[in-house]
Amino acid sequence: MLSLIFGGLLALARLSSSWLLSTLAFGYIWLFRSLPLIVVLIILYNFSYLYDTLSLGVPFTALSWGHFQTINVLGQFPAAVIGLTLVQERLQCGDYSRRFLGCRSRSV
Repeated sequence: MLSLIFGGLLALARLSSSWLLSTLAFGYIWLFRSLPLIVVLIILYNFSYLYDTLSLGVPFTALSWGHFQTINVLGQFPAAVIGLTLVQERLQCGDYSRRFLGCRSRSV
């Protein structure tokens, strides 16, 4: 369900007239087309070994709004949901893009 929503937003960004938004969407799609699903899942599942804590604040200052233990944020199930959503939404984006372009060409 999440991949349908984010895939639609990604398709709209990809077909946008803004070069920045279109380029960022293209880079995101290119990145997740290049990575196999198992690699994404392994990186997300082992994220807590790379970073002990996640903090929300302003970089290079002492201003911080919260610190979170990474092991508490990304467990097995959330890592699987996030990984599958990231990989699946690129497929949904391609499907939506073809549908949007098909609708646009018929209406002209």
